[in-house]
Amino acid sequence: MGSLKKSDFNKPICAACDSGGMEFFMEKSSTLNLRINPILKQNAEDVLSKLGVPMSTAVDMFLNQVVLVRGLPFSVTLPNAPKSIDTTGMTDTQIHAKIQRGYDDYKAGKV
Repeated sequence: MGSLKKSDFNKPICAACDSGGMEFFMEKSSTLNLRINPILKQNAEDVLSKLGVPMSTAVDMFLNQVVLVRGLPFSVTLPNAPKSIDTTGMTDTQIHAKIQRGYDDYKAGKV
């Protein structure tokens, strides 16, 4: 397989067949090796098996969506923490005091 050029990413990955379906003309000859958390992998396999989708197909679907939308096929954002636990505006002393109060409540059986 030759090296990819920038123009290769503008080529379609599928085209309409004579039958009205979709024909994919990217051959599956590359291997993707990656390390992931084994618990995450098992949980994903459990969900995918209930859907009848092999892991390799799910990864292929994800990568096709990345190409089609030219980015991640979902938004990536930081969660908004409830104000009661948001530490972004706190000093180290305030954070430690909040943790200590939580620990004291736990020890007193309030939680």
